[in-house]
Amino acid sequence: MTTRMVVLGRLTGVFGVRGELKLQSYTAPPGALVKYTGLHAATAQGTWQPFRLAGSRSQGSAGSEHWLVKIEGVTDRDVAAQWAQRDVGVPREAMPPLGPGEYYLDDLPGMAVVTTQGVALGRVSHLIDTAAHPVMAVVGEGEGAKEHWVPVVRPHVVAVDVAAGRVTVDWDPEI
Repeated sequence: MTTRMVVLGRLTGVFGVRGELKLQSYTAPPGALVKYTGLHAATAQGTWQPFRLAGSRSQGSAGSEHWLVKIEGVTDRDVAAQWAQRDVGVPREAMPPLGPGEYYLDDLPGMAVVTTQGVALGRVSHLIDTAAHPVMAVVGEGEGAKEHWVPVVRPHVVAVDVAAGRVTVDWDPEI
């Protein structure tokens, strides 16, 4: 059985000549990413390569989603370049447990989406991270089906039932 990985950030490029990398965090708060153990980086072959951080520091203002990180064993720019442009994730079981009514954005793709009036919009195809908030792309089924881009914020997302695989939204199906 393959371990389900949850993408929490991306190594976006090399910084300096000593092997540091720029890391964009997708976590809230952004600094939570560098505190995880069991980090993995995606490979071009579709697998995940484990790695450990030897150090990290925030780049920019407090609460910034950008970090400079040092990976154990990476000592120069050329080796660091091999890690650039790779997603960073952890096994799903390493994620903190959720409370009642909570969910991870990673849970949404594949879920059925219905309006508060019971109109089926389709299924969540993928998420788009915008500057303001995440947006879920909901793709309808059948000929002439629409694609809806629904912001993943209240008041639009009314309920998420992970067990049932359903998202209830307050959304006009004609948009």
